[in-house]
Amino acid sequence: MDTAVAFFVYNRPEHTRKSIEALISCSEVVDIPVYFFSDGPRSDLEKDSVGAVRAILMDEKRIPMKTVIIADGNMGLANSIISGVSKLFEKFNSVIVLEDDLIVSEPFLAFMLKGLTKYRDSPKVGAICGYSPPLQGNNIPDYFFLRGADCWGWATWRRAWVNFNQNGLQLYNEILQRGLGWDFNVNGSYPYMNMLRQQIEGKNNSWAIRWQASTYLSNFVTLYSRRTLVNNIGFDGSGTHCSKVDMMGRTNEFDEYAIGDLPDEIIDDESVYRLLGAFYRTRQSWKFQVKWSLLNLIPHKCWKFQALE
Repeated sequence: MDTAVAFFVYNRPEHTRKSIEALISCSEVVDIPVYFFSDGPRSDLEKDSVGAVRAILMDEKRIPMKTVIIADGNMGLANSIISGVSKLFEKFNSVIVLEDDLIVSEPFLAFMLKGLTKYRDSPKVGAICGYSPPLQGNNIPDYFFLRGADCWGWATWRRAWVNFNQNGLQLYNEILQRGLGWDFNVNGSYPYMNMLRQQIEGKNNSWAIRWQASTYLSNFVTLYSRRTLVNNIGFDGSGTHCSKVDMMGRTNEFDEYAIGDLPDEIIDDESVYRLLGAFYRTRQSWKFQVKWSLLNLIPHKCWKFQALE
């Protein structure tokens, strides 16, 4: 097996238990190595919850090729994911990444493995994502490609991961210099540039926004399924980067279906990208929507983002 699952956990035993149960529903789990990366507590107050998570991992017997990697101290989510994925790429050609608040559907691993095999040597495809937002529109294909990447139940190859740039400042300024701020923000509908700026300023420590920017600037596209294969149960205030507001609007229901034929033609789907922008705008505050409407009157090439040093 040239693929492994990297499963990142921290201090949420009930979330972890539910996520593992969902993963076990995928029949392919018996044939794939699963590496659990357990981060350490930030303080004594978290020792019990971290210990409870680790006990769940140690007691799990239904995953034949299970490895548990325990951090001595607290690394933080970003460092855990970056170092964990990088570590697995020393041994495997492709990695599927999960976190303890992600519930996957039964076809999730089948979709990931099928995509990883089909597009293994396709230089334009940088990732595969199991989550798909509930887009509204006619004639959305069953499977499609969008530029950039995503972070809820995803996979990539070693050849793409080498393009991951941890330096947010370099990423921000390159987007700025190439005049891509509007497009990177999904036609001005989502504040990715602001998220990247906040990462630079130390206001967040998001690995995901840097992965998104890295893949975007590398001209990679990501494969998606029209029907979501992942739901996030972390919008209860328990997560590191998830608030109590679900911006993505998915229910906890999965459509039951078998994975069909994946597309041979690799095209960045502009029509779906516009639908994604429309969806993001509906999830923003009314103030954002008014601001977006006014700014949209300005030619997009005239949009200005402040340079950082």
